[in-house]
Amino acid sequence: MYENLSHIRKNILTSREAQNLGLSVLPSDHYHELGKDIYLKAIDSLDEPRVIFKRNNGNEYLILTTIKDNNNNNIIVPIEIETTTRVNNINIDTNRIKTVYGYNVKTPDLNSYIKHNLNIAEFIKIYEQKKNRVRAIAP
Repeated sequence: MYENLSHIRKNILTSREAQNLGLSVLPSDHYHELGKDIYLKAIDSLDEPRVIFKRNNGNEYLILTTIKDNNNNNIIVPIEIETTTRVNNINIDTNRIKTVYGYNVKTPDLNSYIKHNLNIAEFIKIYEQKKNRVRAIAP
């Protein structure tokens, strides 16, 4: 998996932390404020996701993790598989993590968002973790 450094910083830092480091804090920068520990737990949880949805475009997936952010929002990870990404002026074949964030949009809530996208056939559920299986994640 690959995620560019800019996205990793934006997933971990708050806008204030980024500003203190002299980084861009434009509205389009989308700092997700996960913090390093939650970000790493979310990435680690990709080995045992809660649900995986495939988008109908062929190579994009939406992964719902078992991890929550500091506001108790489910963390989701959109991934683009078998794609080419340019790194240091070299094209590499990769599975690209597009971002990592707690889904905090209230209207629609995450369940409504997923149900809507399943109903319009934008998503296809390809995996769901069994309900009785609980995975402990070390602090």
